[in-house]
Amino acid sequence: MKHVAFFCLFFFPVLLFAQQKPTPVYVDSDAPEWMRLMQSDKPNVFEIQKSYTEYFENHSFVKNRYTQYFKRWMHWARPYVQADGSVHEPTVAEMEEQEKNIRALRAGVQDRASGWSFLGPKQTYDTDGATEVTWQTNIYSLDIAPSDPNVLYAGGESGGLWKTTDKGLHWNLLTTNVVHGAFGAVKVHPADPTTVYAATGGKIIKTTDGGATWATVYSENNLWVNEFAIKTDNPNIVLAAADQGLLRSDNGGMTWTKIHNQQTWTVKYKPADPTTVFAVRTNGAGSDFLVSTDGGVVFTPSGNGWWTPGQGEAVTGAIIAVCPSNPSKLYAYLCGSGSNLVGYIGVFKSTDSGATWSNTHPQNAIGDSPVAYSIPGHSNLMTHNGVATGFDQGFYDMAIIVNPNNDNQLIAGGTSWFKSLNGGATWTALGSYVGGLPWSHPDIQGLAASGGDLWIASDGGLNYSPNFAQTIVARMNGISGSDMWGFDSGWNEDVLVGGRYHNGNMAWHESFPEGKFYRMGGAESATGYVNPGDARKTYFSDIGGYRLNGGFSQGVSGFSVGLFPNESYAYYANSEMAFDPRCWNHVYLGFENKIWKSTDGGTSYTALHTFPGATDRTVFDIEVSRSNPDVIYCSQWDGLDDAMWRSADGGQNWTQLTKLPLPNNNDRVKMALSAENENVLWVAVTYGSNGKKIYKSVNGGQSWDNLSTPALNGIRITNIMAQYGTDGGVYLGTNAGVFYRNNTLADWQLFSDGLPLSAETNRLKPFYKTGKIRNGCWGFGVWESDLYEPSQPIAQAMCSALESGCARDTVYFDDYSVVNHDGASWSWQFPGAAFVSNTNVRNPKVLFGQPGDYTAVMTLNTQQGVFYDTLSIRVNNACTADSVPGEAVRIGGNDNEGYVSLPPFNVTTNTFTVTAWVKPDGEQPEYSGIFMHDGDAAGFNFQPGNNKLGYHWPNGAWWWESGLTVPSGEWNHVAMVVEPNGITLYVNGIGSKNTFAPVKVNFSAGARLGNYQGWGGRYVKGDLDEVCVYNRSLTQAEIREKMHLRKIPADETDMLAYYQFNETGGSTSFDRSGTRHGSLVGSAARIKSTVAVGPGASARNFASSPGSTLFPGTGVTMKYADFTPIPSDEICVTRINLLPDVVPPAGDTVSRSYWVARHFGPELLMDGLIEIDFDNIGRVPAGQPADAWRLWQRFANGEGPVWAETDVADAVTPGADGSVKIFNPAELLFGQMIFTMPKDSLLSGVENPGAAAEKAPEVRVYPNAVASGGRVSVYTENLPGTLKFRLFNEKGNAVRTVRFEKQTKVELDGLAAGAYLYRVESEKWIGTGVLIVSH
Repeated sequence: MKHVAFFCLFFFPVLLFAQQKPTPVYVDSDAPEWMRLMQSDKPNVFEIQKSYTEYFENHSFVKNRYTQYFKRWMHWARPYVQADGSVHEPTVAEMEEQEKNIRALRAGVQDRASGWSFLGPKQTYDTDGATEVTWQTNIYSLDIAPSDPNVLYAGGESGGLWKTTDKGLHWNLLTTNVVHGAFGAVKVHPADPTTVYAATGGKIIKTTDGGATWATVYSENNLWVNEFAIKTDNPNIVLAAADQGLLRSDNGGMTWTKIHNQQTWTVKYKPADPTTVFAVRTNGAGSDFLVSTDGGVVFTPSGNGWWTPGQGEAVTGAIIAVCPSNPSKLYAYLCGSGSNLVGYIGVFKSTDSGATWSNTHPQNAIGDSPVAYSIPGHSNLMTHNGVATGFDQGFYDMAIIVNPNNDNQLIAGGTSWFKSLNGGATWTALGSYVGGLPWSHPDIQGLAASGGDLWIASDGGLNYSPNFAQTIVARMNGISGSDMWGFDSGWNEDVLVGGRYHNGNMAWHESFPEGKFYRMGGAESATGYVNPGDARKTYFSDIGGYRLNGGFSQGVSGFSVGLFPNESYAYYANSEMAFDPRCWNHVYLGFENKIWKSTDGGTSYTALHTFPGATDRTVFDIEVSRSNPDVIYCSQWDGLDDAMWRSADGGQNWTQLTKLPLPNNNDRVKMALSAENENVLWVAVTYGSNGKKIYKSVNGGQSWDNLSTPALNGIRITNIMAQYGTDGGVYLGTNAGVFYRNNTLADWQLFSDGLPLSAETNRLKPFYKTGKIRNGCWGFGVWESDLYEPSQPIAQAMCSALESGCARDTVYFDDYSVVNHDGASWSWQFPGAAFVSNTNVRNPKVLFGQPGDYTAVMTLNTQQGVFYDTLSIRVNNACTADSVPGEAVRIGGNDNEGYVSLPPFNVTTNTFTVTAWVKPDGEQPEYSGIFMHDGDAAGFNFQPGNNKLGYHWPNGAWWWESGLTVPSGEWNHVAMVVEPNGITLYVNGIGSKNTFAPVKVNFSAGARLGNYQGWGGRYVKGDLDEVCVYNRSLTQAEIREKMHLRKIPADETDMLAYYQFNETGGSTSFDRSGTRHGSLVGSAARIKSTVAVGPGASARNFASSPGSTLFPGTGVTMKYADFTPIPSDEICVTRINLLPDVVPPAGDTVSRSYWVARHFGPELLMDGLIEIDFDNIGRVPAGQPADAWRLWQRFANGEGPVWAETDVADAVTPGADGSVKIFNPAELLFGQMIFTMPKDSLLSGVENPGAAAEKAPEVRVYPNAVASGGRVSVYTENLPGTLKFRLFNEKGNAVRTVRFEKQTKVELDGLAAGAYLYRVESEKWIGTGVLIVSH
């Protein structure tokens, strides 16, 4: 076996090849500090990032030219960032030295051929699996071979240069063996499609064999070429318009001269006249239009009427478009800066070869005044929306072309693109942010036309049109330049995901065709994570969670995610989602300077630990030990270097590891941990100096061994991955390839065969199932190779829950072993389980059925032997329905962004019902969702203004006016009922129906309570309780009868879920009817519920006169007189067999139930009532006068101490279950009703009917009222044992809780003046009262 001998050859500085530095944008006087820092003489990336972060902590994010510039500038700066945050732009000499050394490195004998191959994306599709889109690679430049329109060359911002010979149906990468940066320009020989010039990385390269080989023909510090032109009658003459001037070669690129040094944006030969050349260069704040009449030897300024800037204005870019059908006519497209211009100067034309110029706008309009920008009359071709309110990206996004067959048809654009049919007089929007062409990617980079063919290059890739933009199709097959800012890979199921610059998020599943990826949405985040157990569950910080449904045409389903890791595309500063190897729903991540943990698969998180420093001291890498999952490591930016930390108790407490040897800059520490020993840890330092790049500890970070060798000199390590099941095998991903080393190798081995020379690793991921390693690259997509060596199996069982809160829940198991699945098999044992789907599969499902502790045993059979692993599972039973309201959930509105996440209901239906109690806190944000599906928008919500109730359904009318308003500050019962003939909304039993034919909705995605599909600005502010979901259409009668009753799931038909929010802690909200448990996300929190709901009975009836109106089961009978007005509509009476949240402030004997009487007509009073009877109200003592029983009332939705005494009884029937009658009652309200009988006590409670001989409990709270800041004494009699005193404010929040026996004192410091509810609780007795706190 041969080993590579690197010696000390590679001491070159850490660089990457030149990218186009963003052209500075116009900066207003009120521009944020971070914008000014980027344009300073010595910008510092760390300072800019900190300023940017701090700015948006106090300002709402608005996409504008500054934020767009920040994104582009940070992307440009990333490879040039030094250890101190400064930016070093490489010189030609440095780039040439680096290229020489990289080539020498690759030319060395590799220990073992890696055989890297490209995985994708090769093509990108919408999630329908049918619509091909661009959204793949930013194409900076393209050219059509003049001699063969089937041949095109396209250069990417990343990835390289590609060629097609079949008009874009297939593309091949030509620059695998070229060290390059972005390709700013490419030009094909006019007669020979195999001869091509391209500009990249500070140099001009040339091929004469169709891209098989390339030679550098010119280089210059920071060279950026904008455009080439080749003389048609003498193709040895080549011109290059560059930021460094105008270059000319007379000998096919062998030598070059510089005609002038000013920045030159564009150069074109006149059609059919190769002696005439046009160009535009800068001249101070303005520009010069140049003409050469000798084939490009001498250029002179020309152009009468050429636009000149006014005070405060400047030209920032220009492109010439020639007219093949009218050679003397040409157009010039100018962009500029200045507040009135808004990025756009105009399109100008000349009909005399540039001698004179005129504005194509009929009114000669320039800027937004006096003629305001508008489409189509005065379209701003630079801004994204075509008018002054839009943002633009300057010369970065700018292109224009003329139809070769019609000199009056033009296409031009910047962030969006437009078309003119009248020589630029008017412009209609085509696509991107505005316009009607579907799937048109924003940000136009270039245009090319030949005959009837039109090609559009954008940040997303290439579109082709055979009809000059009447229709477009994506032609991207083989364009391999996805700029992977994030990357992750699956475990048992083959899944690839990642966030990409310009093109949002991608996803691929093993059921998809090879190389064909989904475009998931989003913009450009360093994101993308795969759940290793629930394998189709993918996470993206800018769009949320999406489950891949499996099958290319099956699409995705959304789910809620509560938090995402620290992410940055600027300087290798990302955290990650790290999963507990025993349970795929236990997730760790770093956000700000904290470690967070989720136990529900990422739906909600709890902060485990806060590290020293401010929130910008961010947590980066996280490693959870396989051999001992209580051991976790992480790195954290401490303001100077990356600190390294270790926890031995699952993240609760942390100790700092020994710092790496100094002097060194230990920035951006990357970690890898052994699978078999939690104390064996490798760390690589991205910005480490030569000789101090990679270290190993065998004692948990107490001491370090330096593994750096000269083989790594001058190389930047961007990622590290341990190969489990080997003798210490570790991979290094770098900017110069991939390296490998284990304990048997003396030095680092290059492992990069087949990988493009310029590819830089972002993240390495293993796929042990097939023995592969994946490489998600900055700018080059995803590549794959066989592992350096086979891994020995390491058995690891994994499950969905280590502790289940519900005995009804199925626990899912899967294998998380390090094992090649070829020849592997599995068997499982689950002693005591009630049901096991199959014991001889990799991923069984188990129902344990009863609370208890269980052990799962996995046996892994492989070609290398038999291996075992066990898991301990605890099953609880906390999911039965409660009889009391208990708790509600508070949603904090747009300022707090909390909600309740619900799992998929997995029904396809148009017979559907959701009911809930909601208490709005003020006017609700527009379209804030009460219940809303995360897939197709289906649910109900608040409409803009005054809490009006509305709905969303795929073919419904979201704008429909229901006429229903949900009053603020009180509980209201709301419902949405979907039927095949319409949707009915209800507020407090009153319905309003929108009649149409609702389509069936597949509820395969999750849903949210309190938010509309994760949208900012659409969060409910208020409280929710008693949420029920049914797979059927409830009738109006059911809505009315059920609203005040707690549900008994066994008695409900087609109930999908029931949420009471009564859990004592944690984020889980149990489904009390099944297993669709929800999670409290963000600021959503439980509070004491005061809603009028409980066990009991309900009945409806219409008042009859004369006679008795019965409400069976409630004990209530109403009698109305003849010939008197009676309630006009239906009445519903509910008997609730609980105490209300607060009992009336007098008497210590109360009825054992209270009642809610609702009338669904306009009358609020029980007019015409001559008698009302209440049966079975509880113990009625004998010998008491009837009028001792007093009737108290509050409104139907009332809560708190607002009871009013409205009447007394006229007759009673004593007994353990007595009754009360009231004759000729005073004006009674429809609402809540309860009876009390006064005694000498200050507190009311429910007496125990079976303990009549016992002394009644007595509680005194005094003084009452009490001064603010004082204290009260609580004294009890006849209440043994430990008692609890709780004091609640008007919002239902507990402000004091004291445990005591018999008596105590309660301090009231900090309590504002007002009325407070207090509650005293013993094991068998509850009493309440009101405490007045005065000024």
